[in-house]
Amino acid sequence: MLKVKIPKNRMTMLVEELQTRFEPETAERGWELFHKGMVRDFGLKQGLYLHARVLGKTPGEVEVNLDQFSKSECSCAADGYCAHMAAAIFQAYTAHGRPELLLIQIKHRQLTRTRNQRQQEKPAREAAGPALPIPDMPPSGWHKLFEQRFFGYTLDHHRTVDTFQEAAWAMLLPLAAQWEPGLRSLYGLHVGLFVLRRLDEFHAVHQTAYLSSYHEAGSRSAADHCLRRLAEFAAKGDGPRLRRAYPGHWDETVRLVRDWALRGKPGPAPWVDAYRMLWSRLFGSPEAIVTERRQLELRLKQAGLTPRQRDVLLHALASFEAAEGRGEEARRLLDGLQTPRFTDFAFLLEESKAAGDWGELLAWLRWLQPHLSRWKQDEFHAYCSYWMDAVQHLDDDEEWLAVMRGMLPRSYAYYSAYLMKTRRYRAWIDLQLAHGVQPHALPSAELKAVEAAAPELLLPLYHHAVERTILEKTRTSYKQAVRQLKSLYTLYGRLGQTGRWEAYLRLLSQQYARLRAFQEELKKGPWPS
Repeated sequence: MLKVKIPKNRMTMLVEELQTRFEPETAERGWELFHKGMVRDFGLKQGLYLHARVLGKTPGEVEVNLDQFSKSECSCAADGYCAHMAAAIFQAYTAHGRPELLLIQIKHRQLTRTRNQRQQEKPAREAAGPALPIPDMPPSGWHKLFEQRFFGYTLDHHRTVDTFQEAAWAMLLPLAAQWEPGLRSLYGLHVGLFVLRRLDEFHAVHQTAYLSSYHEAGSRSAADHCLRRLAEFAAKGDGPRLRRAYPGHWDETVRLVRDWALRGKPGPAPWVDAYRMLWSRLFGSPEAIVTERRQLELRLKQAGLTPRQRDVLLHALASFEAAEGRGEEARRLLDGLQTPRFTDFAFLLEESKAAGDWGELLAWLRWLQPHLSRWKQDEFHAYCSYWMDAVQHLDDDEEWLAVMRGMLPRSYAYYSAYLMKTRRYRAWIDLQLAHGVQPHALPSAELKAVEAAAPELLLPLYHHAVERTILEKTRTSYKQAVRQLKSLYTLYGRLGQTGRWEAYLRLLSQQYARLRAFQEELKKGPWPS
């Protein structure tokens, strides 16, 4: 699409209108429409009207009045300034700058406006309630105070995700240092939940910025650390006593965890794992589980659930089956998943491994195998590492070998290492030949191990390498081929087959007699000419 460049003063006016007249959610929906390429037939009419056709679930014909913006129109049914108009303004901005930076500017201005408004309301808030969390305050009140202390906190080159996490733990935990130990643990758990929620918010705000990959990697690392801290607080908390002593705090905590963990929104926080961990280590009394399952089943029946929201609810229900030793029932429930994600199963795999329940771990690994092709490389490595742990407890490793063969070439590194570890040297050589791996690319320790055990197995590896290297037809490749021939010469000598070596060398010299440079390098070898 050609860029239509309107005068700078008109563009400045449009940006100002976008920041002041449009709701932040509307502006963000407009950005999504623009970013997905939904703006079509964009042009300038009579020098005063921007026209565009914006596609989507509810398309609209937009006409933006550059002289009197309030007279701008859209054919959609929205009341007031709509996402279609915002998308057209983002399209117009492409001729002047980067629209993603404009979106961040809009969000920052909205945060500033909200911050100023809250500062004006601060005296009333201070008069209405305490500035510090107190034991009698419900957990939702604690979170309001957490938000106040970190209001307007944004990420940049100096303030990273790790900086935020360290500040949150260091600033918020001491506020409950004098509380009763059980309630202090429950409070610490809510600090962890606050950190996870903020990590998701940072991800949503910064995913279009040029530092997004840096922030995302940091967010995932911080989320894993936070999950470990949550597990520590859950281990300290005495669930039955807390439920009796603080029923209001307890019920609200269970409700908040359900609401936050089962939203199904994208982000770095491992909410499914957090939900499973808290129910297995803190919340899980028999009567509470019955109530929670009823809540989950009711939510599953709601209309309008996204595929991810439905998947998360199925994970939550299956976690109770798995915790009660009904793994097959859990897997039957999860057969209904729209998109199985490896990260959603990490807790189940780790729990089976920690308990030494290798049969259950293998059952989960077998169930997950058909979905391997969809996963990222780090997830694939994690899957293989669990298999490597489980196979040590099997009487027969043929299943694991079959799994690795079925996943080639992705499983090459694991398959090659396992064949060498179990001294299946012939299969190891076959693997290298099938993948065209040159001897110089293999670890020398592995080549020496094969040579010591069965040197004859290395002959086809070097023969194939020599042929491929010569056919590259460069002086460098000829020198490499001669080095490989030296290894062959040594192998034939060890095997006492010098006659076969001499016949092979004569045949090789005749086959490539026209390659003068190769013949020159061949004469430099240590063998008799």
